[in-house]
Amino acid sequence: MEEEQLLKSGERINQLFSTDIKIIQNREVFSYSVDSVLLSRFPRFPKKGLIVDFCAGNGAVGLFASTRTQAQILAVEIQERLADMAERSVRLNGLEEQMEVICDDLKNMPAYIQGSKVDMILCNPPYFKVDPHSNLNESEHYLLARHEITTNLQEICRSAQSILKSNGRLAWFIALIDFWIFWIRYNDII
Repeated sequence: MEEEQLLKSGERINQLFSTDIKIIQNREVFSYSVDSVLLSRFPRFPKKGLIVDFCAGNGAVGLFASTRTQAQILAVEIQERLADMAERSVRLNGLEEQMEVICDDLKNMPAYIQGSKVDMILCNPPYFKVDPHSNLNESEHYLLARHEITTNLQEICRSAQSILKSNGRLAWFIALIDFWIFWIRYNDII
């Protein structure tokens, strides 16, 4: 399919110098960053099986990961506009046989995957808590991508637990201090 036919108003196609993967992006919504690149490069991916990309945004992590595995990849994104961009990027790269995009809340994963069938979950979650001092972005797309509005680390862990195999792995990109705060709260240490 012609690249121009897949683009909507204000969209562009970006490509990393180190990969043939092309990703549809738009300045009005949250675009991928170095977090996505790192998350798609550092984990040891299963050669086959099933990988799920939580909080997938425009699909960058799953798309980049597709070059390193033959596993099926399921990208889950709650924002319809971003899920649509991800789906079109899948088509742009001819990855329809390997990658699928779902527009839904990750809390609903058991409706798509019954039981513990997932080998790996990738997640680049929202990373700012919302409190009275939060500097909230006016753009709904940036707001949901950056702030814990629709999900948080605890919900991600709950959703992961419901679908991961017993030897499955969760690879995520979060600030180290947030991880330790989460771990302390999760384990009722304070």
